[in-house]
Amino acid sequence: MASNQKQNQSGQVLRVTSKIKPAVTKYYLKVSKRYRVLQLLLLLCLVLYIFIIVSAFGKFITYDNMQYLLRDFDSITRTGDSEFSSIRYDRQNEQTFTVFKNGIAAAGKESFSLYDSSGLRLCSDKLSYTDPVLVPSEKYLLLYDMGGKGYSVYNSMTRIISRTEENKIVDGDMSDSGDFILVTRSGETKYVVKHFNSALSNTMNIYKDNYVLDAAISPDGGKIVIVSAVPSATDFDCEIALHKAGDSENAKKITLSRTMPLSVHFGEDGFTLLCDSGLYFYNEDGEAVSTHTLSGMTLEYADLSAEYTVLAASENALGSENRILVFDSNGTLLANDMLRERVTGVAASGEKDDALAYVLTPDRVIRLTAAAQSDPTDDTAPRYSGFEAAEEATNGEDVLAVCTAQKGVIICTATEAYYLFNEWE
Repeated sequence: MASNQKQNQSGQVLRVTSKIKPAVTKYYLKVSKRYRVLQLLLLLCLVLYIFIIVSAFGKFITYDNMQYLLRDFDSITRTGDSEFSSIRYDRQNEQTFTVFKNGIAAAGKESFSLYDSSGLRLCSDKLSYTDPVLVPSEKYLLLYDMGGKGYSVYNSMTRIISRTEENKIVDGDMSDSGDFILVTRSGETKYVVKHFNSALSNTMNIYKDNYVLDAAISPDGGKIVIVSAVPSATDFDCEIALHKAGDSENAKKITLSRTMPLSVHFGEDGFTLLCDSGLYFYNEDGEAVSTHTLSGMTLEYADLSAEYTVLAASENALGSENRILVFDSNGTLLANDMLRERVTGVAASGEKDDALAYVLTPDRVIRLTAAAQSDPTDDTAPRYSGFEAAEEATNGEDVLAVCTAQKGVIICTATEAYYLFNEWE
């Protein structure tokens, strides 16, 4: 038998066999042959499965879809900063912005773009809209042309549908379940409120003879509230109609005399209605919970969200003194304080933010948190005695939108979006 020789550390010569022949048994030969057959069968099953999938769904396997898949893998593997530092985009007319799935959606007359939380652009579409409006939800993003006829629905990666209505769209809302509504003009009545289910099919139409000024759908898609201006003898009344999804005939109706509806928002506990005369809170069954008048104030800005309602009302002709009011979802007044600044916008805070509101001024954003609690024996006083303020400067460009993030806000200018207060503890 061939061998070679080596010396160990003590200098002794050791004989090492150059080749060892393993013992072969019939049992292990049978086992290995079975595994080879199983491997071949699994390979054949994989080829057959791929053939069936390609044959059945080949029309959906496109270059664009594969591109989106690779982009999704890329965004998953980006384990660095979870939030973008800034996003640059092209300037265009009638720009609008919103937060969708922790990223930013930006639209204008000419185009739409969707960015993820790391700043990666996921999709982009060309538009020819007059006045684009973005409505986000937990599931989908609704984009419609207010005053036009086109609308689209997006998920977190791409456009799902793009459709055209017969009549002009005046309003829309999207629920977290994927159900959404569109308010359009109608040839039969003044307006029609169209309900679409989560499969994006039109399941119900509600025809209205009055002037529909706003409509909202509940987060679960089960209820729709429509607010309209109804002519009375010498003024307009506000009509509130609460419908269940699938029932266009029966509705709970409430009339508010001599008041004009401005905006309505449906949250988890019910809906909030902002009118020119006051703020009204209702539970999900349409029962009044709380009312606050706005007499003596000139309402300038408002933001109605699931957690808070924030109002900014001017108290002098110059606009240098503004009263900031914050309410919770049940209509409880949390804070009412004077801000001696010229206000250009407000935003309610996000779900993971301990602030109450953010106020935009010409050159900075002010973060308002609750001060000490008021006297609990005073039922007329707000819950908190006032605000504690912190501020961060903007970059000097005109701010077009303040979008609420989970923490902090995203400032959107004509060419850039960036965070403020996102690292606040």
